[in-house]
Amino acid sequence: MNFVRKSIPYLIGATFIAPLIIRSGYIFPFIVPKILFLRSMIMVLLGCYLVVLITDFRKYRPRFSLLTVSILLFWLSFAISTFVGVDWYRSFWDNHERMLGLFTITHYVLLYLIASATMTTEKQWITIFRIVLVCGLLVMVAGLWQRFINPDAILNQGSDRVSATLGNPIYFSGYGLFLLFLGCIQYLRERSKIWRWIAVITAISGFIGIFLGGTRGAILGLLAGGAVVLGCYAFFVKQKTRFTTIARYAVVAGVVLIGALVVFRHTSFVSSLPAIGRLVNTSFFSELTSGTRGMAWKVAIEAWKDRPVFGWGPNNYYYAFNEHYNPRFLEWGWGETWFDNAHSVIFNTLAVQGAVGMVVYLMIYGVAILYIVRGIQKSVIARSIGFLSIGFLTAHLVGLVTVFENPTSYLYFVVFLGFVSYLVREVRMSTKSQEIVSGQKTKTSSSVSFGTVGVIVFLLFMVVYVTNINPARANRATARAMQQIYSGSATPDVFAEPVRFGSPHIDDIRNDLSRSVLESIPTMVQNKKTEHVGALLEGAIRELNANRLLHPLDIRVNFTLYSLYNYAHQLTGDVNFLKQSEAEIRIGLEHSQKRQQFEYALAQNLVMQERTEEAKEVLRTSVSNNGIIGEGWFRLAALELSSEGGAERAQEIVDEAVEKGALFNAQQIAGLEGAGIILTK
Repeated sequence: MNFVRKSIPYLIGATFIAPLIIRSGYIFPFIVPKILFLRSMIMVLLGCYLVVLITDFRKYRPRFSLLTVSILLFWLSFAISTFVGVDWYRSFWDNHERMLGLFTITHYVLLYLIASATMTTEKQWITIFRIVLVCGLLVMVAGLWQRFINPDAILNQGSDRVSATLGNPIYFSGYGLFLLFLGCIQYLRERSKIWRWIAVITAISGFIGIFLGGTRGAILGLLAGGAVVLGCYAFFVKQKTRFTTIARYAVVAGVVLIGALVVFRHTSFVSSLPAIGRLVNTSFFSELTSGTRGMAWKVAIEAWKDRPVFGWGPNNYYYAFNEHYNPRFLEWGWGETWFDNAHSVIFNTLAVQGAVGMVVYLMIYGVAILYIVRGIQKSVIARSIGFLSIGFLTAHLVGLVTVFENPTSYLYFVVFLGFVSYLVREVRMSTKSQEIVSGQKTKTSSSVSFGTVGVIVFLLFMVVYVTNINPARANRATARAMQQIYSGSATPDVFAEPVRFGSPHIDDIRNDLSRSVLESIPTMVQNKKTEHVGALLEGAIRELNANRLLHPLDIRVNFTLYSLYNYAHQLTGDVNFLKQSEAEIRIGLEHSQKRQQFEYALAQNLVMQERTEEAKEVLRTSVSNNGIIGEGWFRLAALELSSEGGAERAQEIVDEAVEKGALFNAQQIAGLEGAGIILTK
């Protein structure tokens, strides 16, 4: 089984192929194929690890250092929060857009445990990081291609902020930050000139990638990490050398440069600098007090107060946001009224995992940095590598303060923690354990039978088949079914194929297909392809009702059902569908009060039921919650105009709206003026 043991570092390195993977034919092609590949690779790694563990248990058993305990405590906190939260199913599996539920997080933890237990030599980590550098460099090259050669490449759609194969500029900038520090570390560790050059090139490309992604969080992380590294050299190295002197001058120069950028932030030169212009022209205080991100953080704090110990459950910030919805979010547009993440790893973790999760999450960083410091003090870790490692951990944490974790960031974070575990092995192990790790043979070494290997392979293959292969088939089948629906060629059995695979993401499949039906009905009616409309409506309603049982707090299900029932009424004239539509929207408002989208929908439904006065009352409540939004005033005035002699009342409503500072869009202004309403200040 020597081959199995030697293959492990290559397999760990090969997990970094995942960031390169993007496959058309999937829903969320930047996420789903990556996660399915990564989880499958980790299962292959687990199989290899079990084989070598059986062969020599004492040598390859997990080493329960304080760092490992911290990671396991975080996983345990994640698991407890999953099952005591408001929606365990969502916490366990998450959705197709993120796929970072407990099931996937468990894979990342396994990756760390395998790396920290088996990768105990310099040669092994050199091998791993060489693969990581090459894979990372390819991602950065894809970003450079998008920015300077073809802005439309890899679905970038001409955006100035590139995302390469990661699908999100935030992910790209964060990956660049990691590659910058890793490239510097590998340059110091490599003996091969070729690989030292590759490390340098990767570090430079990572540095450029931070700015091409244009993410303010990554820039802040770079500044914080760089400051820590320079500060370590400048103030914690006793010997006065030319480099320490340069570091001290660099710290001063950095402070002066940042000050100059802030002072001249409104100049065209500074404003045009990639990422830096966005950063220095953003007031953190303003963002915190009046921006949607700051408002989302406040929601997280309120949610934490509701469930202070273990939180709402991982990936359940969406429910907390709905319950604590602030009607001011609509001032920034409809797109800012739906948040499934607090856009800050700190605030999000506090909300979904509570105080326990927050403490153990920060504990991982604290323990890792403490170990590195002790390793430097004991001369176990080379000073430069230790400083850079501390710098990366600082940069990574600071970079996540204004964003969130993603599949790639979790990958390089846990592998780097495995590397830290290797660096500090002599700090945390006894002499006896060191002898075991150093490769000396022990009396417990044994062989493993082919039967045992066969059982391991079979069991892990079943896990991969059920949780990765089947979801992949279901996801692709869903994409094909959606294409049929949008093209108008779908038959009533369009739901059958995606559902039959038994994917754990059945809820996403139902939602995606039902929304496709909803969006396609007007086109189908317009093109007179109404043969299967009734059956498709019935199927969508059936599937969403099944989702309602699985996720009773998911108001998007209520809103989609509301819309489907409205179409059913239009097609059949059956008023019972209107009553069902009203029931759905009222349930949604119970779970997310003051949400204007639902208030407007309820008012529209009541008008269709000829309950106009009730509709007016709903809209009155809406504008009283936030008088800045012109939509509510416009709808209220329109209702008055539709009634006999209502022009005077409509004018009074508009006058009141203007007095309270309501903001009407051009279309609304044109409609009001066309009806003879005068808008004055």
